[in-house]
Amino acid sequence: MIDMKNPETGRLYEALKLLEANLAGTVDRDELAQEILDFLAMAAGLKPVFLLGRGLDSPRWVDCAAGLAAEFGFHVVRGIFWDATPFDKFPRWYRDYTVAQFGALRSVYVCSSAETATEINAINEAGGRLSMSTEARLLGYPECCVAAHYDSAGRYHQAILSIVKRLAGGDRTQMQALLRSGVPLFPKTPRESANMEALFLLDPASFGSWNQCQSCAEDDHSPSAKLSEKYRALAETTDVELLRTLSRD
Repeated sequence: MIDMKNPETGRLYEALKLLEANLAGTVDRDELAQEILDFLAMAAGLKPVFLLGRGLDSPRWVDCAAGLAAEFGFHVVRGIFWDATPFDKFPRWYRDYTVAQFGALRSVYVCSSAETATEINAINEAGGRLSMSTEARLLGYPECCVAAHYDSAGRYHQAILSIVKRLAGGDRTQMQALLRSGVPLFPKTPRESANMEALFLLDPASFGSWNQCQSCAEDDHSPSAKLSEKYRALAETTDVELLRTLSRD
């Protein structure tokens, strides 16, 4: 648990509060509160990595938070988006295209230790590809919820592949051209619709930046519920106003 009596910890939170005040009116207040809690969770040891740029994507927030992290002695690694989507059942050309799209995107990984930073650099060198269990461990998310997210991502890609195959009459060259063109791809069949919608059916954790799997969402004693309670306790210990902002009742 974060120790607010520790002068350095208190100074970190005060710096985050000052940044929050400077960003007022330019970013979503609730999203920023969650980002601040995630930052504190990394500092408190609840997670090895605080991920910047995948939630609240305000460039000013990302740059300032990364600067604060470096100032307070954390290890800041800039790299590409991670992706653990299982592409083993997809054509190689589709996998290569999709991985290349992620390769153009950037995130900031704030690490609690040099060892973790080394691991992040290795993932970046591998093109952002990693296992679901590794992603869950590094971000401090329930592994079942991470697996559910990538199951939904896989279904989304199945829908996209089905749509381009249908539109191109199965011609691979035309399928690739459709993907590269950036034209909107709309589902037509019930299966395409269900697979595409799966990625957007979200059930956020009560006090966390992960989305829950169905099993966790339906169980008050699930891994997600237990972890969310730790985040709630962290917010309560830090600042009652932070807790109030994050409460979703």
